[in-house]
Amino acid sequence: MRCQHSALRIASTVLDLNVLNVADVFDGVAAGAQRELEKQATLIASVDADLEMATRVQIHREFMSSAVQRAMDAGSRARTLGDYVSAEKMRHVADTCRRTHGTRLFFFERARVYMSGQPTCENDSTTSRRA
Repeated sequence: MRCQHSALRIASTVLDLNVLNVADVFDGVAAGAQRELEKQATLIASVDADLEMATRVQIHREFMSSAVQRAMDAGSRARTLGDYVSAEKMRHVADTCRRTHGTRLFFFERARVYMSGQPTCENDSTTSRRA
C-alpha cells in the first residue's frame, strides 16, 4: 500500500508539472493569437471602406496599356484601383473570411475557457487545469 501511495504521489507530481508546462505554453501562444484575431476582425470590418477607398486611388498612366493611355488622352477618365478590383468578389472573400474568423474565435475562446479552469457546459465542474 505504501509503495502504491508513493507511486501515485510521483505520478501526480509529474502530471502537475506537465499540465503547468502546457498552461505556460498556451498563455504564450494565446497572447499572439488574440492580437491576430483582433487584427483580422479590424480588417474584416473595414472591407467596405477599403473598397470605397480603392475607387479613389488613381493608377499612374505609365502602368496603363497604350490603348488606355490613348483613351485617356482622348478625354476618358483616369483609371483607379476600383476599376480593376471586383467589389462583388471582394465582398464574397470577406464573407468567407468572416465565417472562418468566427470559427477561429469560437475555438480560441473555448480553449481559453478550458485552460482557465472554468467549468464548461460539456462536463460541468470536472474540467479544470491544476493550479
